[in-house]
Amino acid sequence: MLLMNRLLLLYGDERSVAVYGCIGYITSIIYLLLQGVGDGSQPLVSRFYGENDVDGVKHTRNSAYKTAAVITVVCMVGIFLARKQIGVLFGASAETNVGVARYLPYFLATLLFLAFVRIMTSYFYATEETVMSYILVYAEPVCTFLLLLILPPVLKLTSVWLAVPLAQMMTFFIGLVESRVAAKRERKLHAAS
Repeated sequence: MLLMNRLLLLYGDERSVAVYGCIGYITSIIYLLLQGVGDGSQPLVSRFYGENDVDGVKHTRNSAYKTAAVITVVCMVGIFLARKQIGVLFGASAETNVGVARYLPYFLATLLFLAFVRIMTSYFYATEETVMSYILVYAEPVCTFLLLLILPPVLKLTSVWLAVPLAQMMTFFIGLVESRVAAKRERKLHAAS
């Protein structure tokens, strides 16, 4: 938020910061819902993992993915349909409201990626893959920071708006690689036992 605000002021103006404030508030609601799904599934995955119940682990993880996907799609559709009223909800000016309606879809477009990352993070914690979990936790802010350093001098304000969604996509792809590594490691362990 701090980096985004700074660069929005640098490449845009105060209205850009106000637009991002509205977007940040509305998307944080979805982030918290997804965090709840991940946090809620973690103890169950951990329990099944401790009992060496591979089917229980997979079923719980897959249920969490499905739940997160449904919540995300419902929220994405609802917020997209209401995007022209989001700024008004937060008491923003008419001009700011137009900006919210314009830039909010960038942030909505990558929410499914974020949903899967939140579940992957909890899954890795629960299955003693803490390093992989930490990588996912820090990947998004690090990617956002790097994108904000590299892109704005070239693409100006548009790249500032794209930094967070692009960072979320990058984090998702990092998570996919980690998932493959973890699955390969699991297969080796099961083959050895």
